[in-house]
Amino acid sequence: YRILLRQDNADLRLTERSYQIGLASESRWQFTQEKYGKARELEDYCSEVTLTSAQANPYLQSVSSAEITDSRRIADLVSRPEVSLMDLMENVPRGTKQASVPESSFDWDLPESIPILPTNQDKNTISDRLRKEVYDSVEIAVKYKGYIEREKKLADKIMRLEDLRIPEGFDYDKVPGLSIECRQKLNTYNPRTLAQASRIPGVSPADISILLVCFGR
Repeated sequence: YRILLRQDNADLRLTERSYQIGLASESRWQFTQEKYGKARELEDYCSEVTLTSAQANPYLQSVSSAEITDSRRIADLVSRPEVSLMDLMENVPRGTKQASVPESSFDWDLPESIPILPTNQDKNTISDRLRKEVYDSVEIAVKYKGYIEREKKLADKIMRLEDLRIPEGFDYDKVPGLSIECRQKLNTYNPRTLAQASRIPGVSPADISILLVCFGR
């Protein structure tokens, strides 16, 4: 699940667990919650706020992206591969943001000690770095939303099928559509469940989907 298990969201996925087992401090866990709270706020903002053609087109022209003729949500514009969320926001004229989402909500009120960054850095430098991490996180979520949701559904399906057993002596060679590598790996390792099969290197999500259809699921 490479789309879900990304480098940029490692702290979101692992900090709570490491805090629960005593590896991460409480301040680090709280800081991570605050960081992704701001990311969720910014993502909601991008999904709700629209820009007019007059507001967006100057930036779209600068990155050789097709201009718009009517108002579009920020998220729709950011979904374009050539558009950067941070650059777009910096080029949008001030005063276009909805009053319900104050600009200060995206500012970092940095604590005295930041548990995950070097202490010898200037606070402005740290603030800029954290702001960029939030914007990058939201931009990835927007640009790859469809792929992320599809992989989440696949992961959930595999988890639900953890106990779905493969019949003893099942002949994978008779299943059309399976890759040659998949057949070789399944015959070699002889997994007992589909979940086990999904964790074998060389067995792709597409192969698992074919087996699900084969087993009537």
